[in-house]
Parts: sequence; structure tokens; C-alpha cells
Amino acid sequence: MASTFLPPDYEVTSSDGHYMKFQKGENRFRILDSPIIGLEYWSIQNKPVRLHKGDQIDIGDIRIEESGEKKMPKEFWALPVWNYAAKSVQVLEITQKFLLKAITELSRNSKWGNPREYDLVVAKTGDGMSTEYGMIPDPKESLEVEAATAWAEVQKKGFNLDMIYEGLDPFNPLKTKEETIDMESVEEIMEGDESNPLMQD
Repeated sequence: MASTFLPPDYEVTSSDGHYMKFQKGENRFRILDSPIIGLEYWSIQNKPVRLHKGDQIDIGDIRIEESGEKKMPKEFWALPVWNYAAKSVQVLEITQKFLLKAITELSRNSKWGNPREYDLVVAKTGDGMSTEYGMIPDPKESLEVEAATAWAEVQKKGFNLDMIYEGLDPFNPLKTKEETIDMESVEEIMEGDESNPLMQD
């Protein structure tokens, strides 16, 4: 007899609270504001460090990988998005060069322009080192009322994306490091996952 403990169509939520990560299959989202752009690396204390582009990097603080080499800092974007699957405003961090280039090209294309005017769909396939990404834009359309309302509420509470550089939660910018659960907590759990999109090109 089939278990009645959970509904037959139940699936574990694909979101991590305030932060979106790409799941296998299609990931639909709408960019809500311009990104912050910086450099990210893992420190010898096993912590993610995020710097503004142009900041001096302490080479001695970069973690040595199992290969015996240091994984040099990579560029990242962090930006607020409406995650359709989670039906919430979340922060998406992108380090994959393919996706960064694709969004940049769309934003500079006269027919597409500002990515805040249309949805983006990222398709993720494969596992580990064989993970691949594709991206297509949807036709332009206004942001749906639910998303616009949620984004307005988040902004009203003092959302500050720059707090990521301090290791703090941009949704709770007035909280101290001891009071907030930030991206480091998510990434420490994800670090052992080779398919973690935050750690791939």
C-alpha cells in the first residue's frame, strides 16, 4: 500500500530562504535591480570572501585546494530577482562566465535591452564537472503584480545588497554578523557539492 504520509505530488522546495540557486531543469526568474559586481574566493578559514572589483587581494589568504593549487578569485554578480518557483524575492549570485556574458549581451542588444523588462530562463543539465547551462529570454512583459508588490515590501524594509561584502544578510542590513544567517551558512553546506553553481565557471 502506498504511503499517505505526504501528498503524491509533494516535492521538497528548491529555494534556500533568501537565496536562489539553479536547480536541474528550467529556472525562471526576473531581475529586479542592477547587480553588485565583485570578486569572490574561499579563504584559508574556509569562508567565502567577497571584494569590490579593484580591492587589493591578500594572496596568502586564498585557500589551497586538494589539487595543491590556489583557486584564484572569480568575478561574481549578486542581484535581487523574483524567483517564480519560490514565488519570492531572493538574491541570486552568478559566477558562471557563460551566463554573465549572455546577460551582458542581452542588456546591450537594442531589441532586448534592460533585463528587468523580461524574464530569463536558465536551463541546468548534467552533474558535477559535466554541468552545463543554457539561457533564453522570454518576450518582454510587465512585472506581475505579486512580484512588484513583494519587491516594494522588501525595499521598504531597508534591503541593501552591499551587505554581502560584509558577510551580512541584505534583507536584514541592521543585524550584526552574530544575529543573521547569511550566504556563508548556505555555501558551507553546499561546498561539498560538486554541482554547486556558485563554484563553477
